Amino acid sequence: MRAPIACLLLALSGGQAVAGGPATGGASEWTQILNNIQLVETYAQGALGLQQQIIQSEQLIRSLQDNPVGAVVPDINQLARNQAKMIALGNDIGNNMSKVDQNFSKAFTNPQAQEFGLKFKLWSNEALKAQRISLDSSAGYQEDAKKNEESILRQLTNKLAALNTPSAKLQAIGDVNAAQLKSSQELNNLFAQQQAAQAAYMAAQISKDQATQEAQTIRFKAVPIPPESSYKNPKF
Repeated sequence: MRAPIACLLLALSGGQAVAGGPATGGASEWTQILNNIQLVETYAQGALGLQQQIIQSEQLIRSLQDNPVGAVVPDINQLARNQAKMIALGNDIGNNMSKVDQNFSKAFTNPQAQEFGLKFKLWSNEALKAQRISLDSSAGYQEDAKKNEESILRQLTNKLAALNTPSAKLQAIGDVNAAQLKSSQELNNLFAQQQAAQAAYMAAQISKDQATQEAQTIRFKAVPIPPESSYKNPKF
């Protein structure tokens, strides 16, 4: 659905600037809308890539759980660092999407974009909370004032150090990974909702633009010239 809309927008803009208000910085309105579509698409692809990484991590953890003797401490510590990196990536995607939507909302006075901006921000907060909850009190769980991925890595590292067997350490990492997988699914669902709403918004803008163009065409349509005979034989 997104590709045809993008092509139609390009056709409508005709490569020419469309009048934009102060928020557009003098740039084409359609160009800004297209840029926003592409930006959302980029972050959506990043979210899908993140989910794939989490699934691969889950498969690796299960494989190591089937052979815990081979799960040496350095490997487990590397798994923990990978978890932290994926948490950071997800948090960046959520926070950046929140900013993208807020900026679009301001530029085009779009309440729906503002609503999605708040949803992405809420997702980021809830995702980090889910990671912390997965590290229960046995990890020395505390409400970290920063509430970020670095605090989660510290908690996970502390928990791994307190556990004595590879299987227990793998279980701890697996719990965090499971929370990440659930959060990533929610993130991708949120992107799907955003893109559906975005497609509807673009379709409405395209329809309105076409109606304006048609109205202008009719308004400036040339008045037909009467035949010469009508002047020679006037009816009055």
